[in-house]
Amino acid sequence: MDWIRSLQKAISMIEDNLLNEIDPDEIAESVYFSSYHFNRIFNMITGVTIGDYIRNRRLSMAGEELFEKKAKVIDAALKYGYETPEGFAKAFTRFHGIAPSLARESKEQLKTFNPISIEIKSIGVDIVDYKIEVKNEFIGSKSKRLGDIDVRYNGTWDETLCSDLMCAIVAAANFNDKSFDTAAVAGASGAAFGAYWTFGTNNCSDFLLMGDKLIVKTFQNLGLFYTHYRKSVTSDWENVARSKIVESIDNGFPAIVRFFDGYGVISGYEDNGKTLYGHKMYFDEKFGHFPRSDYGIIDNVIIINGTNPEISKKELLRNCLEWSIHMATLPEFFNYENNVPCVNGIACYDKIIELLRNEEFFNADEATYSEQKIIRMIYDYSQVKLKDFYSGTGNYKVLLKHVIEEFYWDFIQFNKNKRRFAPGFLRVLAKEFDFCADELEKAAAEYDEVYKLFAEIDINRPQPYRNWTEEQIAHLKSVNYRNMLVDTLSSMKEHERNGISYMEKALQKISSVITPTKHHGSGGVD
Repeated sequence: MDWIRSLQKAISMIEDNLLNEIDPDEIAESVYFSSYHFNRIFNMITGVTIGDYIRNRRLSMAGEELFEKKAKVIDAALKYGYETPEGFAKAFTRFHGIAPSLARESKEQLKTFNPISIEIKSIGVDIVDYKIEVKNEFIGSKSKRLGDIDVRYNGTWDETLCSDLMCAIVAAANFNDKSFDTAAVAGASGAAFGAYWTFGTNNCSDFLLMGDKLIVKTFQNLGLFYTHYRKSVTSDWENVARSKIVESIDNGFPAIVRFFDGYGVISGYEDNGKTLYGHKMYFDEKFGHFPRSDYGIIDNVIIINGTNPEISKKELLRNCLEWSIHMATLPEFFNYENNVPCVNGIACYDKIIELLRNEEFFNADEATYSEQKIIRMIYDYSQVKLKDFYSGTGNYKVLLKHVIEEFYWDFIQFNKNKRRFAPGFLRVLAKEFDFCADELEKAAAEYDEVYKLFAEIDINRPQPYRNWTEEQIAHLKSVNYRNMLVDTLSSMKEHERNGISYMEKALQKISSVITPTKHHGSGGVD
């Protein structure tokens, strides 16, 4: 095991010269290795490169000196091999997560990187029964906080786009780069243009219903490289999830995670990642900010790795427009959780109008409608498998109340919040493509009307959501009120059709100038 002893000798030489100039080639030569094999073996055994080891040790010692001795930043910079205080500050902040000036005040966030020690331990009587132990380079609890992050649109819940993953993408991508416009992201996913009723699923997110396909398309249309880790296909999930989240935060980028009930963003950790800090829509009374330590409720981790330099902004926007048209006109998609078709787009308006006109359903009672007949009818209209969601209630009034509440909550409230971003996205396109600005402005005007009509229905419904009285339910199911809803929905449907027509004309003009590349993918599932 002479090569192990040589490696430990090399580490000792590095430690003795941390305040001097170190040439890795000379270190390799002194222990009778070629530079190539020395670097390869060092990285293989210790898990870090020689350059990273030297840098981490110096920055660790610099942090200790700034706090313990209250050293000046410029003095620490020169002592530990940096030519300028600016270069030192940048490297220090990247390593510790805080500026050198703050390290003089508190050591709570300072990272400790101790010398590596390599030992050979016998685990048997034979000379080949041994194992190599590398002492953990980080001693104690490693923590890092990138700062507060908020997944809400403009810091409010009321105007948040109805897609928790989209909000998470905007928050994570814009943490370091403020170039991502929320309206453009709404177009990239197509969420601003899809419309569906997910009655009985307790689920209103495009991303949770459509799964990986929509996630892949959204990142492609944004030109973002990413890696997606999933619990369902990953062994030793807690260690994988923790290591990827910690690695992303150490590199200065928040990590997107999916909890059992939606997406959030992790922007910090403590105790080597055992406790996570971040923000999630509708998490608790603290506006979604949380510390969490249970990896069992996380089933997806998405790491943004950077932007795709090979695709232009104009091509990305062209692809976003094409996908938005697809989402607006797609008659149905399959719920990836149970492979049941969900009605979508223009077809969704038709299904709801058909249900609102069904006098038999709205005037039935327990005597004429069995529980199974009601469930069958709801399934026929919503196209979502209810499983045993309402099994055993046997109560027509309860089921009818759920139908009405789900209509206002799922369809009106969430699709209203999505539509509010459609005009903004189209006007972003109009500024970029002046040769078809007229078509895009007309499309935006049509979607302005759609949003106003969604808002009108939302304002006129009883307050608050759900828990309505029998008198309120009677009003909502009355013929006059349902006829008003049918007229409004029919008008919304017509505005959407006009808007789609203008979008298709604009896409035709744009595509005559910009030919999409065959592949503009950005990542995938690991």
